[in-house]
Amino acid sequence: MIVGPTGAGKSVIINTLAQALKDETDIPTEIATMNPKSITTTELYGILDPDTRDWTDGLLSKTFKALNKPMTPDMKVTRNWIVYDGDVDAIWVENMNSVMDDNRILTLTNGDRITLQKRTVMLFEVFDLQYASPATISRCGMVYVDPKNLGYTPFYEKWLSEKFITYNETMRDSLKELFQKYVPPIMDRIFEGLAGEELVEPLKFITARTNLNLVEQLCKLFDCVLAAPEDNPPMDTSELERPYLFCLTWSMGACLVYEDREKFNVFVGQLASLSVQNLYDVCYDMKSNNLDAWERNMASF
Repeated sequence: MIVGPTGAGKSVIINTLAQALKDETDIPTEIATMNPKSITTTELYGILDPDTRDWTDGLLSKTFKALNKPMTPDMKVTRNWIVYDGDVDAIWVENMNSVMDDNRILTLTNGDRITLQKRTVMLFEVFDLQYASPATISRCGMVYVDPKNLGYTPFYEKWLSEKFITYNETMRDSLKELFQKYVPPIMDRIFEGLAGEELVEPLKFITARTNLNLVEQLCKLFDCVLAAPEDNPPMDTSELERPYLFCLTWSMGACLVYEDREKFNVFVGQLASLSVQNLYDVCYDMKSNNLDAWERNMASF
């Protein structure tokens, strides 16, 4: 079981390990990924029609059979991984307990017994284990991926290196400077409640967010508002600060509860050098490179 929050790097770890094993042993790794919580238990394991006694395989049972066929001389040797990417709970995972113990056998409702071959491995990619039973947890090995080990900076640096091949280095350096000025202090304010030297209450989201999610949203929004290279977009830090503030507001401050938006606005206003009363009341105009009131950009009803 690979355990950790979204954005911690679980999928990358799995794919990197698969590629490394292929490079080392020259045996390809086939990864079959499914989300068990996206479908019903019968759709997962299969269903037996009570009237006709016809059996219909589910997603898991069909995949399990395909990846665990006994080897024949004409079969290509592969390493098979079944990845369960979703919450682990007693509703669907209890049927897997016989697979995870020494028997290594999946028993279906129609009486089929499928042995988990040595070349096939089951991996669980999961946020946490609060709904898993002790019977399931005791049968698995655990790898916890701490999101603090990766952080959000590598994503931003990768975005800069890929995005600004088409732009010049001046813009890249300006965006690095703006990142250092705004993003770490805002992250500390939102998640840790650090307002400079003062410790206050962290800000609350309407829906759960991670710091990596916020930075990813910032980069995508900036891609949208930035003019194309042929349109001579702003390059200097002072000029890029206006679209950057707009993107910060609608990425890191977009999902804050209404009461905390004013706290966010005051904090960012103290960091910024622009005299804007409320960042939520203005939008970025590409043509003039200014922050302008929303009302002036709305067509009359």
